Amino acid sequence: EGVQEFCIRKETNSGDWTLAKDNISSTSRSFTLTNSHTKLVPGRDYKFTVVAVYAAEPKESTDEASVTMPQATGPRNLAAPDNLLKREQLTVTWDAPDPAWDVNGYRADLYRTNDTSPWKSVNTGTTRSVNFTGLEIETSYRVVVVARNPDLDSLEVASAPLSVRTKPREAPVSVTATANGPTSVTVSWSHDGEGVQEFRIRKETNSGDWTLAK
Repeated sequence: EGVQEFCIRKETNSGDWTLAKDNISSTSRSFTLTNSHTKLVPGRDYKFTVVAVYAAEPKESTDEASVTMPQATGPRNLAAPDNLLKREQLTVTWDAPDPAWDVNGYRADLYRTNDTSPWKSVNTGTTRSVNFTGLEIETSYRVVVVARNPDLDSLEVASAPLSVRTKPREAPVSVTATANGPTSVTVSWSHDGEGVQEFRIRKETNSGDWTLAK
């Protein structure tokens, strides 16, 4: 009764108290704070108190509520879909952390087998996928994705690593030969063409040897 608004105050790491949110309706008896109102860093301990603002003067509660923010988790479910896995490049996708926190960007780090620091790093913004190119054929790599928010004391939380191997070289398959006439033949085959510089056609001679036809 007689309250114009409520305010929530937060104790900082230095022990000082700062305004976390004002202009809370006088009819409210709870309010959810987020980083749009005041900085809340995962894993930190905070204290809060409430102020009732009257026309004459504010009255601050003597009760203090303490809370420990949960630790932030990293990106989940890293995957390299088979249909996007190639010989000299790979695509990795992932899901956002759960429980969610204020991630404002991701960095994907690619490691070779014995690397202790990333061989390639890509900042993907808020996009939850990355395409690494310029890789070696039939080679194992390790991918780690880091969720980031520089505004939360440069918070970075890494995912579990994903191990993946690029595709091997493959020979053409489904080779067919169709005679077009006495002196012409069409040779056909299947191959995805990735990483191939050229195709060559070889012909078996009457002696059983193979020779280059084209």
